[in-house]
Amino acid sequence: SCRAEIAQELDIDYEGSASQFFDADLLEYMLKETVLPPWYEGELDFHAAQGTSPEFVLRDGGPLKLWCVLDAKGCPPADRLYVAGSDIAQGTGASNSTITIADCKTTEMVAEYANPRIIVPDFARLCVALCRLFAGADGKGAYFCWEANIGRTFGQTVIECGYTNFFMRRTESTLGRKTIDAAGFWK
Repeated sequence: SCRAEIAQELDIDYEGSASQFFDADLLEYMLKETVLPPWYEGELDFHAAQGTSPEFVLRDGGPLKLWCVLDAKGCPPADRLYVAGSDIAQGTGASNSTITIADCKTTEMVAEYANPRIIVPDFARLCVALCRLFAGADGKGAYFCWEANIGRTFGQTVIECGYTNFFMRRTESTLGRKTIDAAGFWK
């Protein structure tokens, strides 16, 4: 944050530079003014091997939260496009693996899943199933982008599931400076 940078660089106050990145008052305001409780809570049931045939199952306190209307089959509106982003943890309980889905038409978040104990391959299959549940107007699942610097297991599992609607970045390989496409984003 600007305050932390000023504390560190101008005031030479390293203790102040380690303070909370976002302003606490702003966070409190944003929480009060923009955050709604989920319309549905539950889990995603799907064929685990390929992340296919996803079905939303209602369960109070479930790790999957939805902020959208569901049809009689438990599917979100198909007259729009969706995008998904994911942050991947190791599944040790230290931090959450998360995926968030947004509606491109309304620009609102419509789904969120967070779990600190799900292992990487299982999380990849769950993400594929959730993206497939949010198949939109183009007939494809949500356009998906994930953090690639966690390792190759996640991306390999997504590809093994046959999911192809995901972000590819252009990068130079270290050998011969050849330009290649690689899945996911690098932070």
